[in-house]
Amino acid sequence: MVCGQGLHLFEVICKINKLMAIVKPTIYIETTIPNFFFDFRNQSPEKKVETVYCWNNNLTNFETLTSLAMIRELEAVSNKDWKASLLKLVENLKIIDLNEEALALAQNYVSDNLIPQKYSADALHLAISTIAKIDYLLTWNIQHLAHPIKRKMLREYNFNKNLYVTEIVTPKELNFKLNP
Repeated sequence: MVCGQGLHLFEVICKINKLMAIVKPTIYIETTIPNFFFDFRNQSPEKKVETVYCWNNNLTNFETLTSLAMIRELEAVSNKDWKASLLKLVENLKIIDLNEEALALAQNYVSDNLIPQKYSADALHLAISTIAKIDYLLTWNIQHLAHPIKRKMLREYNFNKNLYVTEIVTPKELNFKLNP
């Protein structure tokens, strides 16, 4: 008997496993993802292909989230047609609220020289993901977020500060199939 409910341990484990199968890992979509989905400036056809494939085939395995910070970046796009396409793409993403804790952490990433002040928006995306305990941050921002050495530095920083460690990934990485 478990919890006095008359259920056998096996039945409880089966119910827990079913519930866990319903819960999808979370993934934060950062600004470079919708930008490379369309790649209006034709900067990287490879990144566009990887991003579109990831968006259409892999993101269904996740609870997809973003923040008002990312939406504001897209709203600042000057080309009205591009802006409309970008905002339409992300309209069904769950929006995480900005809060003081995330703003303070983003400032710490900058003041502790992990991310340059000029790119504080990148620090904010990571901080939001960290404070919200998002499993993955999806980005093409190699220089400030996804570079292996930068990822290691950011993981160690968060770990040493007893913060949640969000895994930073690129669409290309998510497109790889896991071994069966």
